[in-house]
Amino acid sequence: MEGANYQAGTLLPPWTIKDYSHSYKESSNRLCFETGYFGLKLDVFDLSKILYRTFEPSEELSYFNALSKSNRARMDDSKLTEDELRIEITVPNEDGEQKTYRASNHTTAPRLWESGKIAQHYDFRGVEFRKESVGGSTGKNGGELLEGCNATLYVLVWPDSVTFTIELIPLEGGNTSSSSSSW
Repeated sequence: MEGANYQAGTLLPPWTIKDYSHSYKESSNRLCFETGYFGLKLDVFDLSKILYRTFEPSEELSYFNALSKSNRARMDDSKLTEDELRIEITVPNEDGEQKTYRASNHTTAPRLWESGKIAQHYDFRGVEFRKESVGGSTGKNGGELLEGCNATLYVLVWPDSVTFTIELIPLEGGNTSSSSSSW
């Protein structure tokens, strides 16, 4: 960049101190995303369980400070809101009735595709869809399993947003279908 006068470690325009994201594994079942604007925790064994919150201006941390384990107080479970991530598909059965299935779990470990100061990109392959059981459970052993569907959930975290995209591929071949949702 001819004529530009940038020093190492400075922010490039239009970035602010809050424009970062990073991810870390809190435990064997929890994947965490932290940005300058919000925090999000996903249960990797039950994709419907999430914890999240937006951060107050008084809790502002730089990227390098946010990377330190000693600065994770704002990501404490007691400060996060528990909610449900509903990923549903509706398919007709042989009688023409509609059946709704919800994403419950996945069969492989999450894969990290991209990680940098700005974006985190993961995928969860082998997502299973189950019909909600009488007790309301869609977990690994709850509800009827939707057969013949290969699904992958993509999670893309930017400093100020998160996008969930589900890709569905019939096992017998056919068209690929995907849907995306952002906060």
